[in-house]
Amino acid sequence: MWHSLDVNEVLNRLNTSLNGLTEEEVNKRLKVYGYNEIRIKKENLILKTLKEKLKSAFFWLFFLAFFLSLLTGSIFEGFFILFMIFVYFLFDVLNTYQAENIIKKLKRLLKQEVLVIRNGKEILIDSKYLVPGDIIVLKAGDRVPADIRIIECIDLLVDESILTGESLPVEKSPEALPEDTSIYERRNMLYSGTYIVKGKVKGVVIETGNNTYIGSLYSKIYKEKESKTILEEEIDRFSRYISIIVAVLIIITFSITLLTGYFSLINAIIFSIAVGVVVIPEGLPTALTIIYTFALDRLKNKGLLVKKQSLVETLGSVDVILTDKTGTLTYNKHTVRKFWFNNKIYNVTGIGYSEKGEILLNDKRVDNKELEIFLEALTNSVETNIIEENNEIKIIGDPLEAALIFLARKAGKETYYEKIRLLEFDSIRKRMSIVIKKDNRYIAFVKGAPEKVLEISKFVYLNGRKVDIEKYKNKIREVFEEFAKEGFRTLAFGYKELKSLDEEIEKDIVFLGIVGIEDPVREDAIDAIKFAKEAGIDVYIVTGDHPLTAVFVGRKVGLGEKFILGEDLKKMSDKELLNILKDTKIIARADPDDKFRLVKLFKNNGYYVAFIGDGINDSLSLKVADIGISLEDAADIAKESSSAILLRNSFSSVIEAIKEGRKIYYSLKVYLIILLSILLGIFTHILITFFFFSQIFLNVITILALNMAVETIYSISIVNAEMDERYLKRKPEKRMINNRTILGIIRNSLFIGILSTSIAFATVGNVYSIMLFFVLSRPILMWYYKFKYNIELFKSKNILISIFLSILLVSSFLNPYLLKYVGGKYPIFFDFVIVSLFAFLLMIIKIVIFM
Repeated sequence: MWHSLDVNEVLNRLNTSLNGLTEEEVNKRLKVYGYNEIRIKKENLILKTLKEKLKSAFFWLFFLAFFLSLLTGSIFEGFFILFMIFVYFLFDVLNTYQAENIIKKLKRLLKQEVLVIRNGKEILIDSKYLVPGDIIVLKAGDRVPADIRIIECIDLLVDESILTGESLPVEKSPEALPEDTSIYERRNMLYSGTYIVKGKVKGVVIETGNNTYIGSLYSKIYKEKESKTILEEEIDRFSRYISIIVAVLIIITFSITLLTGYFSLINAIIFSIAVGVVVIPEGLPTALTIIYTFALDRLKNKGLLVKKQSLVETLGSVDVILTDKTGTLTYNKHTVRKFWFNNKIYNVTGIGYSEKGEILLNDKRVDNKELEIFLEALTNSVETNIIEENNEIKIIGDPLEAALIFLARKAGKETYYEKIRLLEFDSIRKRMSIVIKKDNRYIAFVKGAPEKVLEISKFVYLNGRKVDIEKYKNKIREVFEEFAKEGFRTLAFGYKELKSLDEEIEKDIVFLGIVGIEDPVREDAIDAIKFAKEAGIDVYIVTGDHPLTAVFVGRKVGLGEKFILGEDLKKMSDKELLNILKDTKIIARADPDDKFRLVKLFKNNGYYVAFIGDGINDSLSLKVADIGISLEDAADIAKESSSAILLRNSFSSVIEAIKEGRKIYYSLKVYLIILLSILLGIFTHILITFFFFSQIFLNVITILALNMAVETIYSISIVNAEMDERYLKRKPEKRMINNRTILGIIRNSLFIGILSTSIAFATVGNVYSIMLFFVLSRPILMWYYKFKYNIELFKSKNILISIFLSILLVSSFLNPYLLKYVGGKYPIFFDFVIVSLFAFLLMIIKIVIFM
């Protein structure tokens, strides 16, 4: 509504004036509207995490193991399981806290003082004390602290990229607009979180805190529920299966033991429960905690901070990436790449805000003296400031002007003269002019859109003199049209020597030249997208920018030139859109609704979606994507909505993280297969020895050692697995544990169960030998799956350490004190030979039958 009212009507409705509010009125309004802060009621982190865990079947499975252990009298085992559940839970809390703490630190850096008019006087206040009706004054470099209706402004440019996705600043003016003007076209409004790039503005605060546009987005985002990660779903499914298997096994074992009369009723119950406990992987919470710890650290080193530990595997399953171009595919540092001057086209090397680079003509360095007048026009027509702090460059003003300054620095000709007069840029003339004093002469430099500079030009600068422009006009038009086709932003320059300061400036000027400016594409992004294609990942550029700019980037990174506009996307059905997206990878002029729809569309059609964004307008999409990735310098709301933060603003960092995710996926898959194979192998061993030979060699303590301690030790070796890049291009299966995998686990467990039983009788029931075989079965299976999944598990020294520690742990049972609890005897040399032979036999079986 506010954008459609004239300034006086706005002031009347807010019961304020150009003199501002009185302190008494401010205090009244603070009581009504509250502080100018986003207020979201957040759950206690511990309670929130606990609620999530209690919804997980995985969590309840281990509570079941805890209670069953108590029922069998295994108090130590039961409370150790409970302790491991607590560690797993605590790790999740700490990881989430770490990510939220980073966001809080970044928020504290944004504390801001603003200039307001109260009681007719200008005063500085903390922005949290702003109220609707306050008159506020902002200048270049200021962050807009609330939603504001412009009263008056001078040469105002605003960076609204976090709101609209547009990479370049937009012009603003105070004139009223039609009521149906979209929020992204409201040129008389300033929205909280955007930045003043150039000029000065006086406005009236219309909304604060939760009532701002960004505040309303927060409310929407917190209503959206996060979907479970792939691993959470997989583990929950796995836990439900295990729970059912445990229940069935307890009933069957109890029935058979009772019918055979081997145990009394009470002992039959205890034995049946003990057998059930065998199948529960008690060491899994600890193992997952270790795997996640190493995995998250590796991802952080790759430049990605993942907030939620179970998302590490989701990264590996991503098959669609939706990304803006600015800052990820490009450097977000505008650079002059070529320019036309003196009827020649010059090329410029060097990228970004750097003085490194050369000016070339026909691939040869040029004498920069011949460019003097052209470079003077560039440097003296800018109003942008460049600040260097802690080896970082900060641009206060228009990024296109910054590109001009760095071009002059590359030439070593950054010369400034006394500025006498300024004609501000406006949207009608589309140019600006500035008068400088040089050697007691007055010279006007003109900068603007090429067509607008050309239309006031009478001459063109050629070989050190001015020449009539008429026969060169078509050539000049061809140049800037060609620059535009190549995707460059274009600016033209001219000059005029003034006889007096009263002379008309923008008439009969000398046309100097045209610059072509681009936001350079990251070289690593080209390789990253090439890998993504080969790995079966579809990458889409989804941007609010102009289609020419989007296509320019898309073409350079290998995504082609086909594009669709947001307005056309809205007219399509989901089926039509999916069909078009098969070979169209660029969506331009996209608004937040378009981005949100694309995320939902791909998810609903079975894709795993990563969304990369940094703006307020990206927040909802970041929240609902399978993995939402915000940039380090993104808006607060974007960081809070995302599930991961990109610490290095480069698309290649995302691809590197996906590679890590795929390594983690296959590492976890192998770990779970081996874990289940050994567990069911132990269970098979117990069933065979008991039901066929009426003997039990392993008791609860030995099973605890095998299930918990050994599994934990081996989890350390799994996390350092490596894969050849060729195999990282292989798309992970939708389900980690599928029917084919289950069949393999059953085969493994049968062989392990039968061979361990054979060892038991060959060594006359030597418990140590049986345990040693179970320990050695793990590296044998790892060796087999190394070839099956092309995953390198043995390069790391951790695998040798794991084998050594596992054997050492099992050997600790040879201590006379422990030996009496496991009911075993000392092994002889023959026992070691038997174990070695059967371990070798297991390897041969895996090679011959299933390789």
